[in-house]
Parts: sequence; structure tokens; C-alpha cells
Amino acid sequence: MRLGLGSAYYVAGDYPRAAAVLLEAVALKPDSRLGYDLLGKAYESAQSAQPIIEERFRAYLERGPKDAWAYYHYGTMLYLHADVSQAKATLKKALALDPSLAPAHLQLGIIAQAEGRTEESLRFFERAASLDPKMPAPHYRLGLAYQKLEQQDKARVEMERFRALKASQPGEDRTAVLQSLAQQAR
Repeated sequence: MRLGLGSAYYVAGDYPRAAAVLLEAVALKPDSRLGYDLLGKAYESAQSAQPIIEERFRAYLERGPKDAWAYYHYGTMLYLHADVSQAKATLKKALALDPSLAPAHLQLGIIAQAEGRTEESLRFFERAASLDPKMPAPHYRLGLAYQKLEQQDKARVEMERFRALKASQPGEDRTAVLQSLAQQAR
């Protein structure tokens, strides 16, 4: 019930309430992959709950679950706190569990790009885009990388792809949450 309520708050855009209810859900069922996935998605928009979310993720991952999405979310949290080396290690754990996890490739590309390793970031962004062709963010990041490399034609193509994908997917995250809930119910 808590997962459903937390999902409803999330879909409605009430991320602080979603986080509070999802924290209750994972306290009741500490191995809830869906609960942790939704918490990870709500993290950035639930500032007051961030410390407890991080604590719960840390405790969950210490138990060694084979949950690539949890490692991805936690790696992103670590990066947001400027713990870059730990973030990279955690994201690599996510990819060891699921090499096709496009968001983890994207995040590693963002880190490489921030560190000035543009060529390396291109490989991560290209991999993310090939794994999830409907995800807009890798194309945006590819566009930025190509701009930095002064490859304007490639940059323009990637930015056009980004805009087209973004325009074609309003509410995409909400749809994914609803699909996850439906799969959980089966």
C-alpha cells in the first residue's frame, strides 16, 4: 500500500510526500527494489529527506543486493555530493550487474565530461544512446561534447535529436512509474 501511495504522490509531482511515504515502505520491506527505485527518482526533488534517503540506500547496498538501479541511484547521489571517486565505483557496480543500464552509462559520461575527458564522455553518451534510443539526455550531452570538440554539424544533429525526443515524451517518467507498479502487482 505504501508503494502505491508513494507512487501516487510521485506521479502527482509531490516529491517530498512521495519520499516520506516511500521511506516508510522500505522500512516495512527493506528489500523492495521498486521502493528504492522510486526513492532514487524522488531524491533530487525531496531535499529535506535527502540525508535519510542516502542513509537507507547505504544500508540497503551494504546488504549486497543485485540491484543495478539502486547502485545507479546511489552513485548519482554520491556524485551530487562531490564524492566523485566513490560515485564512479558505485556506478561501475551498477554496470557490472547490468551492462545495459543506459542511465549509468550516461552518468559516467557526465562525470567524464565534468572532469574534462571529452573523448571518454562521448563513448559513454554514445553507449547510453544506443542502449536506450528514446532517452533524450545522451543526445543533449553528445551535442555539448561535439560543440566542445568544434564538430558543429554533429552537435547540431544531436541537439535536434534531443529536442525531438524531448517533445515526443511528455510525462515519460510518470508512465515508467505506473508501468513499474503494474509489473510489481503481477
